[in-house]
Amino acid sequence: MSKRHREARRTTRGSPWAIVFHGVLAVFGWLLFAYFWRVVTNVGLSAGARTALIAMAIFLILLLLLTTWWISHNLRIARKNRRRNTPSLVEKLYLFDTCGLRVEMPDQARMKTASVIEIMIDESHKTYRAMAEKPSDESATF
Repeated sequence: MSKRHREARRTTRGSPWAIVFHGVLAVFGWLLFAYFWRVVTNVGLSAGARTALIAMAIFLILLLLLTTWWISHNLRIARKNRRRNTPSLVEKLYLFDTCGLRVEMPDQARMKTASVIEIMIDESHKTYRAMAEKPSDESATF
């Protein structure tokens, strides 16, 4: 392991004092949690509070079951489609532009690699041409 990786790992873990501090905070939080639950149980819960706690517990269990089912469902789908690493290629058809002009691209494969593309527009058509050299004078350059 390189020195840079060791330093990165060290900084993400935190110093030993920070780890101890976080541990003490966690223990203190759980003690505080237990103390207040004891206060609540000594006072007693009303019937409405008990019903609310039971409903929350049921919904929590249902949420965990549904989430577990969803994850296992997605894992089954992923196992079935293991060999499909890439989506199928679909050639895009550019028939009309956003202004409603008919688009003509005679050599679409060459368009992808051309350094200069000439666009000619008339009343009803927009024509794209891949150029080997500079465009003609009547074409607009952008």
